[in-house]
Amino acid sequence: MSGATDVQLFNQLVSNANALFLSDADFVMINGIQKPTLRKIYADFLASMGSFPTVAEGLANTSGTGTNNRFFNVPEAGNVAETRYRNDAGVAVQVNRISSASLVEAVAARAVAISGVSGSIVPVAVTDSGKVVVWLEDGKLAARGISEGLDAEIFSGRIASSTPTGSIYPVAVAGNQVAVWLEDGKLGARGLTDALAESVASVVTVETAPRDIPFSDSLPGFTDGRTLTSWRAKLGTHLVGGQPQKFKVGLMGDSWCELLPIPVRLRAYLGAALGDAGDGWQSVSTIIRSGSTLTLNGWTFLDADAAVSMPYGAGPDGMCQYSTSNTATMSLGEIRATDITIYFYNGTGTFRWRVDGGAWTSVTGTGATGTAGRVAISGLTDAVHTVEIDTADNTGTVAIYGFYTTRAGIAGVEVSRMGNAGLDSTGLNKYIGFDGSIMSDVNLDLLIVILGTNDYRRAGNSPAQFASSLRALSDKLAASNPRTGVIFVHPARTDGVVVNPQVEYRDAMYQMCLQAGREFYNMHDYWGTYTAENANNQFADSFHLNNAGAYRLSVELGKKFLML
Repeated sequence: MSGATDVQLFNQLVSNANALFLSDADFVMINGIQKPTLRKIYADFLASMGSFPTVAEGLANTSGTGTNNRFFNVPEAGNVAETRYRNDAGVAVQVNRISSASLVEAVAARAVAISGVSGSIVPVAVTDSGKVVVWLEDGKLAARGISEGLDAEIFSGRIASSTPTGSIYPVAVAGNQVAVWLEDGKLGARGLTDALAESVASVVTVETAPRDIPFSDSLPGFTDGRTLTSWRAKLGTHLVGGQPQKFKVGLMGDSWCELLPIPVRLRAYLGAALGDAGDGWQSVSTIIRSGSTLTLNGWTFLDADAAVSMPYGAGPDGMCQYSTSNTATMSLGEIRATDITIYFYNGTGTFRWRVDGGAWTSVTGTGATGTAGRVAISGLTDAVHTVEIDTADNTGTVAIYGFYTTRAGIAGVEVSRMGNAGLDSTGLNKYIGFDGSIMSDVNLDLLIVILGTNDYRRAGNSPAQFASSLRALSDKLAASNPRTGVIFVHPARTDGVVVNPQVEYRDAMYQMCLQAGREFYNMHDYWGTYTAENANNQFADSFHLNNAGAYRLSVELGKKFLML
């Protein structure tokens, strides 16, 4: 063959291939013979599989009546691999859907391996963490607890028969016996174990859950205190072990912890049982303990409640006093202590200090601004002292965070006020990431955190953000003070203008405590409404407890958590 003939043949083959593979027709003529195109071959293949790209094509290629050629499949995306339809007189009626491989794999990834199950116990419901919360015990339903709704059904006699009848849907089967079922949409079971029956009876006779929703069937007034092991062990050693102990207690949060009623009444209540061992943390706020004095001249007050940021850091109460001058003075007086530590911004500023009018000692920061500086003064007599500070030698920025005062060798309770009037979770975020070494030094046995009075009244402080801030605080404490027991208190209802319902912050705090392993006191529901409690003479104003209310709170914390 010649070169020209070869080219002509090649071109003809290309033309035939284009006709077969690219034509929109079902058939083409090649060398006088009718040939099916790729489009026709693919359509016939799909038809043989009963699968079509669209519902419209499925309807067009199936019969709408009779018993043959009525069903077809259409591929889907996402969690559904394929949907099966029946052609009813030209209308596609869905009859089934097939899950995709990705969905099946995702479900399989959530499967929980159950170990340690033996005997006649059969798991029914298991959490993601592998906790069996509902099970069958000798064919009877058992559970961690029971909701108010199911309790009402049981005690109204509406779950009466042990033999399911009528239209039922099995939920749990042991062997060939249906032990748990749904009957008219309601839970039915063969019976309750003794433990679950006791749980039901306790719910019927004792109201422990709040009246508000959500979580109305599970939110307690108090957690059980099981994380306060260090406190309780020390208590036993102190009271009956013949070894007197010092109990360091901190109050952190908003004005409930800075204003005097709660700190003073808690100290008095605990001190009556354990003895009084001193003042603990002294802030640089002008709200000072009765009998003590704080005199300030030439300082600027920074407070996490009001400040945009805390550029010089802060103490555990979110406050500091700073100065760039060489004329500022500060005097903390009438403090009984043998040891006093001054905490300050570790920049390059310089200040001087002295005790009881003695010689001045000059201190300059190291420039490690991300950490707190400290001056430890020890060996003082167990008597009342005055600490003075000035900036006579200063050429930089001096910021004082506060003072930790303690009485060496004195047993009893030491209550540190670390509250900040006006603080909310947004303010807490401004300083919670700062150096945690102050809390490590103070080394509390117990920290009580009360926050929420301000959050529900302020736009931007969502319950989710509130919980996130509390979790950050909990994690910070876990890192700096792993032995410190922590009780988070959601305050009683107050009389503010509601931006977000108070109950949402209660629930957010409770869930955070469950996740972080912290104690929780649901004062929101354990106390009555603001109107009722104000009539009971428990409030000093629309937002704060008076001395009577503070005493009541102290007793509740002591008896429910502290074994006092």
